[in-house]
Amino acid sequence: MGELRIPGLLYMIIITLMSFTTAIRYDAVKFIPYLLPLIGSLLFITSDTVLAIGLFKKEVKYGGVIVMFTYILAQTLITIGVTLS
Repeated sequence: MGELRIPGLLYMIIITLMSFTTAIRYDAVKFIPYLLPLIGSLLFITSDTVLAIGLFKKEVKYGGVIVMFTYILAQTLITIGVTLS
């Protein structure tokens, strides 16, 4: 990753914290408004992981499709879940 090591690490910490804060909302909202953003946050991490592997390790077969599918689904689930809260 070279020069991107520190920014990449910070970004990983931030999206992990995002997912963690989504997970700890369990007692604050009903089940579906809890579950949809949680799944969305995990899909968001999946999207970024596939993207990073493709950029820094090796080409991922259908990587672009996987990244866009998981990213769009993640954003959709997060938006719907927050809207239902």
